[in-house]
Amino acid sequence: KALAYCESYFGIPYPLSKMDLIAVPDFAFAAMENWGAVTFRENLLLFYPGITSRHGERRICEVIAHEIVHMWFGNLVTPKDWKYLWLNESFATLFGFGILDSYHPEWEIWDQFIYEETIDALGRDSMNNTFAIEIPGGEHVVINTSTAPIIYSKGGSILRHMRDYIGESSFKKGLHHYLKTHAFGNTTTTDFWKALDETSDVPVVDIMKTWVEQPGHPLVIAEKKGNSLILEQERFTHLKKAGISGDQVWHIPMTIRLFHEDNSYKDKNLLITSKKTELDLDSTVVSYKINPGQTGFYRVQYKNKDNLHALQDLIQGKKLSPRDRWGCEYDLYGLVSSCAIPSKEYLDFLEGYSHEDAYLPLMSIGEHLLH
Repeated sequence: KALAYCESYFGIPYPLSKMDLIAVPDFAFAAMENWGAVTFRENLLLFYPGITSRHGERRICEVIAHEIVHMWFGNLVTPKDWKYLWLNESFATLFGFGILDSYHPEWEIWDQFIYEETIDALGRDSMNNTFAIEIPGGEHVVINTSTAPIIYSKGGSILRHMRDYIGESSFKKGLHHYLKTHAFGNTTTTDFWKALDETSDVPVVDIMKTWVEQPGHPLVIAEKKGNSLILEQERFTHLKKAGISGDQVWHIPMTIRLFHEDNSYKDKNLLITSKKTELDLDSTVVSYKINPGQTGFYRVQYKNKDNLHALQDLIQGKKLSPRDRWGCEYDLYGLVSSCAIPSKEYLDFLEGYSHEDAYLPLMSIGEHLLH
């Protein structure tokens, strides 16, 4: 199934005559994408009906899909240097989950992607000593618990962010153009962004340089003043007073969901390229939610208390999706962890989750309360 998906989505047939999946006893790595002879740790390939748990089954499927994506990203087209390793692993991470969602939408796989990949990446990337996705001095790259959340998880989350911004069709065309142009060759990060640039009307190169070549991720601080929404960005860290430069700027593809007096809403798409941006609003806008669907790799702080209360009411009535309910909770807890707001503000906000029954927000709330 994974092989058929990749051939269809990437528009290039699998170029070898065979594909062996090999279970190896005592294999130290989870799996290795040897071309045409992929090796797996036994428990990540062998499925025992009635014995393997549902989570175990999902994990087996994800690892198989991840490694088969590498037949194109890594084997057909190979990075020119180790510092471009993310071109392999980020795509395999994103599409490993995407293949599962295609065949098993009932697994709600993107909620699990957020919980297992995006949250892990945001946590590691909030440290002062984080690093860029494209790691300088690539010959020294080692995959471990320090680097994997950036190369795999952050990279995959950034690709999801960009796919959502430029649209599925343009993203798919860009991948095909990239793979076809560089088949059996070596590439750099710029080669990929140029391919997307040529198949969309979005300045992909300019946007992605800010995400791939600098460490950290932004906090978007939003404040409504009259009929204007003021958006400011700064790097998010847990230790703001530890010497982090305040001059970092990201080009942030952003969606803002605007709620109106008549209970309708409309999504506003924009690209933030400066430290401060001002957006004009219609006088009927009563509240707003930034990053609906939680595809963007950034955090949000709502300065207006009345907007937080409005979001809390929408959460209580389950008028926001589980991902958006998680996003509001996760961002608010992040502000507590960075000492930007008191914990009481977070705990009071949790009253809106008294009827919560969705996996993603419940798992996040449970972990934060435990801490």
